[in-house]
Amino acid sequence: MSSVEAIETKSILARVGSFIWGAFFLLVFFGGWLAIAFFAGGEGVIDYVRAKTWDENVCDVRSAEMVFQNHGTSATRKQMYQIQTTYTYVVDGKEFYGSRYGLDDRATSEFRRPARAETYLKNNPQVTCYYNPRNPSEAIIDRSFTGNLLIVLFPLTFVVLFGGLMLMNINKKPKPARRARRA
Repeated sequence: MSSVEAIETKSILARVGSFIWGAFFLLVFFGGWLAIAFFAGGEGVIDYVRAKTWDENVCDVRSAEMVFQNHGTSATRKQMYQIQTTYTYVVDGKEFYGSRYGLDDRATSEFRRPARAETYLKNNPQVTCYYNPRNPSEAIIDRSFTGNLLIVLFPLTFVVLFGGLMLMNINKKPKPARRARRA
């Protein structure tokens, strides 16, 4: 094997090794993103995508109330707000009951969103809701994307960044081998 062939072989092996390490780190970051997404409310993003395909219906609002909750110890007490609602809707002649307002129904320290929802529901006895055609007992009133769901997308930027760098490294043409000078 000539020195040129040896250098080309080393270059190919370096690229393969680089790809394997890049793929390993990409999988680690992707796995980390999946774990964070799951624990940080990733099911909300999945629900958002699913809810965009749900059928529209008219719901009769039965109750709407903003609930106040205190979180933390007495020194770090924080007021949290949450909308609680009940409504009925009819699908194929069968009446269903719903209690889910939005995709992210967790309590929040933001006062305005639950307050607006309460006012809207109390002033409108009939509102548009969306139900799952495969499981009509599953429904929501507000299927808009909330800022709380964005936290799931943050780690994904790193997955995309490192994945792109890895692909750029794979597609990079190897440098031409230098020929050894003879004296």
